[in-house]
Amino acid sequence: SLDGSSPDSLDHQASCSDLCTLKPPSQLSLPICFLSAAPYLFHEFSQMAIFQAATLMIGAVVEAASLVWMELAMFAVAALVYLLCLGGAPLLGASKAKTHKGATEGKGNGRQSTDAKLRQHAAHEDHKRLMAAWEQAKGLQEAPQLDLLKVLDAMQKLGKSTADIAVELRSALAANPALLAGIATLPAALLRDDSVEMLDVILCLLVEHGHAVDIAAHAGLMAAQLRRRDYAGVAKTAARLQSEALTPRMRAILIAAATHRGCLDEALHHLQQMAEPAEGAKSPIASSVALQILSLAARAQRMAETTQELRRMRARLDAKSFDELLTAESRRLKCLSACRELLEAGTALEVPRGSNAYHAMARALGQAGDPEGLRSLLQELEAEAKNGPTGIAVSEPLALALLEATRAVRDGNLAFHVLDLHRLACAGAPGGKVLCAVCGTLAACDLDDDACDFYEKELVSKGVSSDWALRSSVLTSALIQSATKIGRTELAQRLSELASAAKSGSVGSSGGSAGSGSSSEIQRHVAMIKAHTRERDLNSAAGVFNKLQASGVPLTCVIYNCFLDACVQCGDVERAIAHFDDMKRLNCVDVVGYNTLLKAFLSQGCMEKARDLVKEMNARGLQANKVTYNELLHAKVVAKDRHGVWEHVSEMQAAGVRPNSVTCSILLKLLAANSTPSEVHRVIELIEQIEEPIDEVLFSSVIEACIRIKQLDQLSNLMRRFRQQGSFVKLPAPTYGSMIKAYGQAGDVARVNELWQEMEEHCVKPTAITLGCMVEALVTNGHAQEAWDLVHKQLENEERRGCINTVIYSTVLKGFAVTRQIEKVFVAYEEMRAKDIPCNTITYNTLLDACAKCNAMSRASKLLEDMAASCVEPDIITYSTIVKGYCVEGDVDRAFKVLEDMKSDD
Repeated sequence: SLDGSSPDSLDHQASCSDLCTLKPPSQLSLPICFLSAAPYLFHEFSQMAIFQAATLMIGAVVEAASLVWMELAMFAVAALVYLLCLGGAPLLGASKAKTHKGATEGKGNGRQSTDAKLRQHAAHEDHKRLMAAWEQAKGLQEAPQLDLLKVLDAMQKLGKSTADIAVELRSALAANPALLAGIATLPAALLRDDSVEMLDVILCLLVEHGHAVDIAAHAGLMAAQLRRRDYAGVAKTAARLQSEALTPRMRAILIAAATHRGCLDEALHHLQQMAEPAEGAKSPIASSVALQILSLAARAQRMAETTQELRRMRARLDAKSFDELLTAESRRLKCLSACRELLEAGTALEVPRGSNAYHAMARALGQAGDPEGLRSLLQELEAEAKNGPTGIAVSEPLALALLEATRAVRDGNLAFHVLDLHRLACAGAPGGKVLCAVCGTLAACDLDDDACDFYEKELVSKGVSSDWALRSSVLTSALIQSATKIGRTELAQRLSELASAAKSGSVGSSGGSAGSGSSSEIQRHVAMIKAHTRERDLNSAAGVFNKLQASGVPLTCVIYNCFLDACVQCGDVERAIAHFDDMKRLNCVDVVGYNTLLKAFLSQGCMEKARDLVKEMNARGLQANKVTYNELLHAKVVAKDRHGVWEHVSEMQAAGVRPNSVTCSILLKLLAANSTPSEVHRVIELIEQIEEPIDEVLFSSVIEACIRIKQLDQLSNLMRRFRQQGSFVKLPAPTYGSMIKAYGQAGDVARVNELWQEMEEHCVKPTAITLGCMVEALVTNGHAQEAWDLVHKQLENEERRGCINTVIYSTVLKGFAVTRQIEKVFVAYEEMRAKDIPCNTITYNTLLDACAKCNAMSRASKLLEDMAASCVEPDIITYSTIVKGYCVEGDVDRAFKVLEDMKSDD
């Protein structure tokens, strides 16, 4: 300050001009004046800057607001134009129409509005609003233009039962009869969806209101009820129709339902109402239904009239199924006349008679005690035997049944007739079971001399007696009684000792020379040793051998080799070596003994001992045979010594030993995916050098090897070559299944079908696995419909019906799911349930995957209900598939809900 005081004491209201007009003392200079005014100048300039900045900010905000308002104004103008051009015209038109046309047209607009609401709610599956619109539609004078199937679906989704829906539809028709035309369109759609209960309700409504219904709808309903085993429902549906309106198909359905209910009279009534099929036409009566009718007729003893009607309808029966029916009814009825009537019915219906038919007849004749009937049956079988391969052969099961009947009628002389017929079927070499049955039948029929003679001539000479004595004490006791009655004490004593030996595990020597000589005695001891070997009882086998050795009977290589094999089979190699040393000391060794010990060394991996044993055999002048080389080759293949395998093959060829089927089967195991073409070619050349016919085992090994090395072309060429040479064998079903699977994976559908046709031509019954391989091959290559047709064909065959299982149906479902045929997926699923084929988790996952792929997740809830009802637990794949399906449809909220449910289940 000028006076030396503080600047704050100055008057802050003083202006700059005032400051400048002050006249400072002469001693002050101008800079001091400016320094005194600086704080005031700074304050003023700051206020001016702040004001200018605020002005700029307000201007920017106003500019931005003007732009926003401009955009909003443009949007408002566009909306107004849109409403005037697109929304306003119909309203104006409707207003004009309402002005000119009056109240009637107003009602039409109301109907259109209701139609629009119904369609809108149906499209969005808004069931509650759809039902509200439906209630409004019932009050109109005209029917709404809407798919009523969705209305029914909404009612069901809202929990209404079929009875409630029926009441609802009846009330709707009472309020608005014009709805009948829309309801008349429902049967076809309901039949397609297999909605049987609802279809029944709709058809009843249409009939009640006198509306004409296509007869095909009634036929479809009856077929669906039959599939669901609603046999009473089938009859109830038919009762609503006039008798003359029933078609042949409907009659056939009624017959099937009647047989399932056990109503023979009803089935015959419908049969009589059916017209006879044209010449060459297929019978409308299925084979299974015809069999059920015959079964009912047999129980009711009305075979004559039933057979006549079935013959008039040209019914055809499967031979095997008829044999099974005959066997079951003969056991149940135990009546000879009923069995004969069934046989006569089969003859009238041109059913070829099989061995099971004769088996059942023999049982019935035995139960009836009819020797004359049994003689006639044997004469008929004798005539069949003269027909050669086309006739009925008396196999072992049939021979045993005939012998049982012979024993029952107590005519032992017929036993020799049965044995002669059986010899023709087994190339003159009947088995021990049949021989013992003949001997027992003779003894049971009091033909004691014949029984004892037969025992010594047939059983003892063939070494059957001692082996059978271990199993059947009844026969031994019966023969002892027969021998005692006719005074053949020596035979009775020998049989008694044999029975004691069977109990104690050793055989006495008494009676050896009095019997059939040392040869038969050795055969009996061989049988005893083999029996103990099968039971892994080496001590008992040694006891039998030592007892025979001590008896003084001259021993041969056969008995020594038998005991040597017993030591090897029981795993006592040291004892086998000691016994073989005894054989060499006694100079009682041959190639069989060397091969037996060689097998023991190779099984223990003693390759050096095996080679030394072969050298020793050659030094003794014994030539190695096929068995020797096969054992060596097998050991090399197991050790994966390819070089050693081909060395032995070369030695084998140099020794002039030709390979057999066993040799080639062993070499085929050597082939793998990394085998060289030369190895494969060399093995095939060895197969072609085999002298004997190719058997089933070798052919199966060839097939497995070609599949393993993935050379299917080579397999096809081999099969074609074997077929041309006439050496093609009948393969088992599992082998066909392996080939079908391999060709299916290779995409060769034509070859897959050829193999199936070949299997059918050779009468090879497929197993469930074989059929599964066939279905999988077709489905994998995009032939799901063919696979389904094949399944249906198997279901028509009573014998093959049991092969259809969950895996096969799940494969068919997968095929339709991949090709997005959602309707066929659910038709197959319903068919699966109708046939009581259980569904597992894989089945339901396949169905849910189909729903996800085809945007049909509305069906998912029903599938989950079915899973719960079937006690099938969902897995992670189940939940993942459902989540995927809802996400594809855009229903993310529901997908998250499923995810939460899954977490809660965990």
